[in-house]
Amino acid sequence: CNRFGFVPYGVEYTEDGATINKAVYSQAGYDPENVIHADFFSAEFQEKYKGYFDIVISRGFIEHFTDVKAVVDQHVDLLKPDGRLIITIPRLVGFNYWIGMFLHKENVAIHNLTIMKKSVYEDLFDTNKLNTLLCKYFGTFDFQLFNTKPGSFKRHILSVFRIIQKFLNFIFRMLLGKRGLESAFFSPYLIYIGDKK
Repeated sequence: CNRFGFVPYGVEYTEDGATINKAVYSQAGYDPENVIHADFFSAEFQEKYKGYFDIVISRGFIEHFTDVKAVVDQHVDLLKPDGRLIITIPRLVGFNYWIGMFLHKENVAIHNLTIMKKSVYEDLFDTNKLNTLLCKYFGTFDFQLFNTKPGSFKRHILSVFRIIQKFLNFIFRMLLGKRGLESAFFSPYLIYIGDKK
């Protein structure tokens, strides 16, 4: 944020989450009062911050809802005209689905898998409100995408997978340079970037 001259804000639903993030902000030298303890979906929050922000970034949030278009629209409403929207979601489909189901199937179940295809994801963003700059699969493959139940023996398997990831990253860098090998079957994320009209 300092590099680009931005002032960061955050929205936290729980009191514990707000307290933790206020401490993180303080340690980083940012105003802890910029951590907003509120329900993102509340009429009060949406009205107070309508058209307020230059950039809205959302990571790993919208895929937990069924009416995803409405959730995206509420992100857009917070932007100033010409403000930038950046939303990324994890992809637990394709090859990632089978690994996710093996390691922690309950975690897979709390995600909306239907939006994890690029064509469906892109349709979530209203072209009457946004100029799309980028919408694509992002990344080649990443074991950091996954987790396990606390205390599960599978956490040891995941630890080994994450060690393997270091070698995979080296191989990807040697073969691909700074490019990724994005694909519908392997890529761990989808990313959207657009500007509000």
